[in-house]
Amino acid sequence: MLVDGYQATYMVADEAQLFHDFRARLNRYNALETQLLAAQLPGPATQALEQEFDRIHRDLRILNLIQQRVGQELSRGSVVTEGTATLLSNLKIALLVIFTLAIYRALLLDKHPLLPGSLKNFRLN
Repeated sequence: MLVDGYQATYMVADEAQLFHDFRARLNRYNALETQLLAAQLPGPATQALEQEFDRIHRDLRILNLIQQRVGQELSRGSVVTEGTATLLSNLKIALLVIFTLAIYRALLLDKHPLLPGSLKNFRLN
């Protein structure tokens, strides 16, 4: 059943409460429908059935709005996370380039502390 599949998904607190109410209304609707079919006479059960149907429809509409809101929040959070990851990645690359240039420059300087004095004027070209 579709409702059971929906129940297996993650729900925020207000969505879970509304879904619980929806399930209760759906059960009442099914009971009223069974009662109406057994009696085969239109009467007060028909009006109650229509009211339950309207409430179920309203609950489904609200559930849909909650899902849209949560989806938008997750999407915004995803964009922020992606931006942060991109910024950190670019920062690491920039630092790596700076360190590489600093090491390259240090290796090519005449006064490099690691070069022996006999290689003072040595060039790699």
